[in-house]
Amino acid sequence: MNFFFDNNMPFKLARALAEVHAPEHKICHLRDKYRPDVDDVTWLTRLAREPDGPWLIVSGDLRISRNPVEQKAWLDFGHIIFFLADGWTTIMPNDQLWKFVKVFPKILEAAARARPGSGFIIPQSSLKLRPITLH
Repeated sequence: MNFFFDNNMPFKLARALAEVHAPEHKICHLRDKYRPDVDDVTWLTRLAREPDGPWLIVSGDLRISRNPVEQKAWLDFGHIIFFLADGWTTIMPNDQLWKFVKVFPKILEAAARARPGSGFIIPQSSLKLRPITLH
């Protein structure tokens, strides 16, 4: 599986996970493919057209699920997105890393059975992913 970490995710977290999970899974950060200031709709569109896809997205920006324009790009291209729940950005980088390593098998399980356009919340205090219901 290919995982794409957006700019709201720590670059070093993506790098560490890429090392741990290579070559079985490819993990890259937004800055590996695009300029750091690229807007969400642009990278969502470009990522859908990447020849080495599909890409499963890991995002620290839950606003993508609420912003109508970004939500449309997500759903139109059938991206599967895993969003960090509140609380992830306030914990120390080492804690983020071990918590994410611990929840990653659950992400892999959810990704394997997810339908295009699915979204999940990754809680910071639990291993149980929550599906997103869009209105």
